[in-house]
Amino acid sequence: MRAGEAVMVELSRLANRAIRYHQLALALELERAADRLSDELDEEEAVNDQAGVPYSVYPCPVPAAAYPPRAVVLRFIEPRMPSCRRKADAARASFDARRTLMQQCLRVPGS
Repeated sequence: MRAGEAVMVELSRLANRAIRYHQLALALELERAADRLSDELDEEEAVNDQAGVPYSVYPCPVPAAAYPPRAVVLRFIEPRMPSCRRKADAARASFDARRTLMQQCLRVPGS
């Protein structure tokens, strides 16, 4: 997760630089890549949060069998991801708004 967040910062920095140098097509491509990465990070965070995986073992629990609830939650969240992405894309949400939208969309009822 930390590495993914670092890449997000770098993509944002590069997109800002592309805008400064009037390379708008490149900036849009970088923004789309950042959106995809952000969505993946949000999905991973939603799975871990709802499965009760403590933050100390992020990005992934080492002993896979130690957190069987993660597999259960994953079955509910993974099918939702494409529609959540489409909603975020349609909303043309910025990073923070997109993250909030994705977290709400990926929340499993009752958890």
